[in-house]
Amino acid sequence: MYCRFILIALVCGLPTVPAFAQFEASEDKLTAADGSAYDEFGHSVSLSGDRAIIGAYLDNDQNGSAYIFERQADGTWQEVYKLTAGDGDAEDWFGYSTSLEEDRAIVGAWRDDDLGTESGSAYIFERQGDGSWQEVAKLTASGGDPFDFFGYSVSLSGDHAIVGARGEGGIFEVGAAYVFERQEGDPWQEVTKLTPTDPPDHIPFSRFGVSVSLSGDRAIVGASGGWHSGTASGLAFLYERDEDGTWLEVDELTASDADQGDRFGSAVSLSGDRVIVGAFSDDDPGLESGSAYIYERQSDGTWLEMTKLVPTDGAPFDHFGTSVSIDGDLAIVGSYLHDEFATDDGSAYMYEVQGDGSWLEVGEFAASDGTAGDRFGISVSLSGDRALVGAYLDDDLGTDSGSAYLYDDILTTAVEMSVDLPQGYLLSVAYPNPFNPKAQFMLEVAEPQHVLIEVFNPVGQRVTVLHDGMFSGRGTHPFTFEAGSLPNGVYLLRVTGETFSATRTMTLLK
Repeated sequence: MYCRFILIALVCGLPTVPAFAQFEASEDKLTAADGSAYDEFGHSVSLSGDRAIIGAYLDNDQNGSAYIFERQADGTWQEVYKLTAGDGDAEDWFGYSTSLEEDRAIVGAWRDDDLGTESGSAYIFERQGDGSWQEVAKLTASGGDPFDFFGYSVSLSGDHAIVGARGEGGIFEVGAAYVFERQEGDPWQEVTKLTPTDPPDHIPFSRFGVSVSLSGDRAIVGASGGWHSGTASGLAFLYERDEDGTWLEVDELTASDADQGDRFGSAVSLSGDRVIVGAFSDDDPGLESGSAYIYERQSDGTWLEMTKLVPTDGAPFDHFGTSVSIDGDLAIVGSYLHDEFATDDGSAYMYEVQGDGSWLEVGEFAASDGTAGDRFGISVSLSGDRALVGAYLDDDLGTDSGSAYLYDDILTTAVEMSVDLPQGYLLSVAYPNPFNPKAQFMLEVAEPQHVLIEVFNPVGQRVTVLHDGMFSGRGTHPFTFEAGSLPNGVYLLRVTGETFSATRTMTLLK
């Protein structure tokens, strides 16, 4: 099977108008063997190498379940095990959140009632020698209370797990996150409770713990209701594990253009020295169109915002940034309400870091059999050269039974269509970005040649020509795009020389 994988045409020799090209990439559609209506399989997904976990939190009278899939020798993906809670009960919503790393998985059940109504829990499973998966621990919060929603978000890395409890604080939903560590003899112990150290951020309805991610000795926790720049502008907090095992808050992330109601921090993902943060209610291309931000760790330990991601075809109420995942040089962002081929069928966008440190949109995933209301992109996960995308309201096995789509060889696909400038040529990213009213660029060319510099709007219409003539050889040439009376949105800068071509995106925000 093949997917509709839409790639921005950037290579030399293609038309100067930014084009979108269909590219066939391997796709496996995954559904539960015992799936049925209203399971919402695919609401959560996680990918690790040749294994995947997919949550179906409304399965079995809303008790919930999660399914393990493995890649077979012929390249197909097969369901190999179904996970359920050993003490599960109706309406626990086991499978609402999931995380997988190699032979270990964690599954959240935030409506479990062990410590009071919807206090929440999470379960850890490990793969056995015979291929089965055994529940090895049930996690609950020390001092947990009703409506803590512990297990709303979960993440695994090595011998550590983090669990978000975005409802902690009673009706005020201040939130918290808990870190657990695998111990000898007594498998998993709570080692710390995380809350923000800055009192102004630790306020009612901040929902700290709505999203969490672990990578080695680092963690990030989203607080989408945080009030940094107005109600629910949102924040995210970074933590590092000290040599003595203490987890310390090392930075507080906010968007450079934060605004009320953006919900920055609603989704987070951490990979080494990089992190991506979703803000699904940001309004750049339109009301609640959404955005995502990428940060990198600097030598002094601080985290710097590198870029803001906005899709080239973003539209109002797409909710781009509802789900995010980053792994190495690739990132994927879900836009589950985007109208790609039908109303709310959904899509997901892939980005790749370039040699100059910028992040380029190199592709858009859409389900090969997508239909209206599937909401493809509600969940996303990257692992190496693979991507997994959930479509929890797909109807293949009954109304809202759900599905997920597995894509292989995405790195090869991206490289074939990404910018590859010859040595001696360099096109900088836009500065500033977002911009108003001017964006500046720097172009370096290795030899004298004719260069055409154009700007296009998101639907491919040329709005201006910045340069059409000779550029002298070796040296750096500045140029400026002035937006004038153009409307807010994402614009594409296209530079075409005799021996190279490249494209950059920039966001006009007045």
